[in-house]
Amino acid sequence: MSWISWLFAAIARQAPLQNTPPISPLENKERIRELVEDQIEYHRNREHESHSAQARLEKLASLAFLGVTVAVLLKLFLELMHTDLTFVVVLSMLAIVLPAVSAAFFALRSYAELELLAEQSNYMIHKLKSAARRIEALKPERVLVSQELGHDAATIAGWMLQDLEGWGRLFRGKLPEA
Repeated sequence: MSWISWLFAAIARQAPLQNTPPISPLENKERIRELVEDQIEYHRNREHESHSAQARLEKLASLAFLGVTVAVLLKLFLELMHTDLTFVVVLSMLAIVLPAVSAAFFALRSYAELELLAEQSNYMIHKLKSAARRIEALKPERVLVSQELGHDAATIAGWMLQDLEGWGRLFRGKLPEA
């Protein structure tokens, strides 16, 4: 178990007991189900945004590279036609700068680890859906169902903390790379 999960469990154990009326197992089940649904929605959005950003960066890089090709072809054509030198110089500068722009977009796409973030979200969606099915199958009228719900809630919280720790590891490692 990671240290973040351990710390969370330790803080939860040391928290004082609340002086509130007990919550029915049905209410507990509903709250946990809402938490799971919110997390599934969050991860669906994160997966979609990661894929969209990756596609956008790839498209921009390709357009910049296409711009290089167009600039070079136009420059060659204008030189063959012996036209104004100013426009030829501008096209030459574009042909020099645009490959760097294209490479920068490709570098951003790979540095951002967007595919990895999408995979993490996909993994979490599958885990959360399996938890939702387990929670939905619980019968609130059963004896000690609250303990089962509590176990499921703690398991889900552990998954969420591990996902958070994965983010931390991913982006902590990015600092030295930069």
